[in-house]
Amino acid sequence: MKQSNSTLSESNLQESLSKLPEKQRQQVQTCFEAAKRKGAQGMKYSDEWLLDCIIMRMKIPKLHEHTRKHKIMVLPSKSCLNKYVRNYKSHFGFNDNVFAPIEEKTKSIDEFHRHGGLLIDELKLSESLKVTSSGLIEGFVHLGKYTSLDQSTHTCDHGLVVLYQPFSGNFQQILGVFGSHGKVKADVLAKIIVDATLTAEKSGLFVDFVTTDGASWNRSMWRQFGIKGSSKSVVCKLKHPADHSRSLHFLSDFPHLVKCTRNSIVSTGLQVPEGRVRIDVVKEAWKCDNRDIV
Repeated sequence: MKQSNSTLSESNLQESLSKLPEKQRQQVQTCFEAAKRKGAQGMKYSDEWLLDCIIMRMKIPKLHEHTRKHKIMVLPSKSCLNKYVRNYKSHFGFNDNVFAPIEEKTKSIDEFHRHGGLLIDELKLSESLKVTSSGLIEGFVHLGKYTSLDQSTHTCDHGLVVLYQPFSGNFQQILGVFGSHGKVKADVLAKIIVDATLTAEKSGLFVDFVTTDGASWNRSMWRQFGIKGSSKSVVCKLKHPADHSRSLHFLSDFPHLVKCTRNSIVSTGLQVPEGRVRIDVVKEAWKCDNRDIV
């Protein structure tokens, strides 16, 4: 395999790899790089592949270790991931000018008041382009390093905000803002969450939870992390990417659950143990109240 790799031209390799899905292409490229080396020790991995490996280890640590030890896939070791986390630098829409003051501020805050979590929400935007005084055109999709080529020419119509909220204290801090065309895909959102968590922890904050609403794209993100719930079992936390002695909890925004319940009752009705709740009952109750007032 090593001999065949050495005779394979870079252009032919890239042409063949371009036909694969993105994640398969990353893994194949990593395998080819490993085949050129005597061993995996000291091997460098792409930032995107390392983030995928961190998410994999957060979900199922034993599977990550089994896959690596038996060389089923070329994966970085636990010590390699820990080293990457310690030296981590953000690539998305996070600004060092935000985190540098946070790091300085947290030095004067005791640990109790530095615990909190991330609140993530999306909002619909009007599409528009703006030319700045420096000649830069603003208004296109911006997801940092992970903006794909096909997205880079699209105008932004959705905004994603990542906010830090402490358990105790009267401050809030926006950590990052992103522009997308449509909803941010689950795999990219999962990486943004890991990115935000690691960067906030490096700045002296403690991220103990991630809160989103229960929209379908956020539920897809939960599945990326192995978060799930049923009548028989609930998985709502996993090992913290920055500190394996802690857990990172995933929460669903309660007001959004109330809104979804209301929408279900209005549109199709809602099945509960006592029967089916329909909007007709509420309408009849309103009519009775209205007659009593008259």
